[in-house]
Amino acid sequence: MTPSPLPPVVASYPRTRPVLPSAQRAIYEREYEINRASDGWLYRGVHQLELWMHHKIAAERVVGSVLELGGGSLGHLPLEATAARYDVVEPVIPVVTSAANFSSVNRYFDSYDSFIACAIADELSYQKVLSVAVLEHLENLPAVVAAAALSLEEGGSFHAGIPMEGGLLWESMWRASTGVAYRLRNGISYAPLMAHEHINSAADITEVIDYFFDDVDCNRFPLRGKHVSIYAHLRAIGPHKDRSADYLAAQGILPS
Repeated sequence: MTPSPLPPVVASYPRTRPVLPSAQRAIYEREYEINRASDGWLYRGVHQLELWMHHKIAAERVVGSVLELGGGSLGHLPLEATAARYDVVEPVIPVVTSAANFSSVNRYFDSYDSFIACAIADELSYQKVLSVAVLEHLENLPAVVAAAALSLEEGGSFHAGIPMEGGLLWESMWRASTGVAYRLRNGISYAPLMAHEHINSAADITEVIDYFFDDVDCNRFPLRGKHVSIYAHLRAIGPHKDRSADYLAAQGILPS
């Protein structure tokens, strides 16, 4: 039987990240470190807003195993204190391995490819898979979501905290905060860097998750409307495991 065509958004992957202009390339690593390490009032304010995503995800307590996609410096890990096991995917190795609580991580994947391979091999079983401000960056978003669906145990849930990329309030917020600070430091626009980093809109991410899960619930902050919110929490249950395996096979990731 001929498989059904993919929804247009899902079929648009994998995506290619826009090339940074030379001016941005020259300062990219320095700006990355500033964003990671700065404790100025602007970054503290952004962190306080992002806590909404962390707390929405952590509100659903689990006593089984948890996987975090893009764990960064492991700031979310303490919020999942009831979890029996905590695994992490994080490609930026020094960021996660230097975290003070790295010893609490049970299994560490240093690439999304290694996580996907283990999910395909049916080596993983999680009660909860989560990500915070990560999915907007992924070039092969559907493959990662499909692997997450395959790795969820019965009754498990998938959670994603995402910026409302594509909404008016989100656009205004980053231009008036991070964008202004970046221009003051460097004398150039922050927009090309945002286009390079955030290649998936909130609508893209929602449609991809909706394809691989039966039931997806969305909550937004501070208001529910797309254009009057800055963050969203997506909670998905009922993973379509056959569809996920078929997608990975069609991409050449899983043998047919």
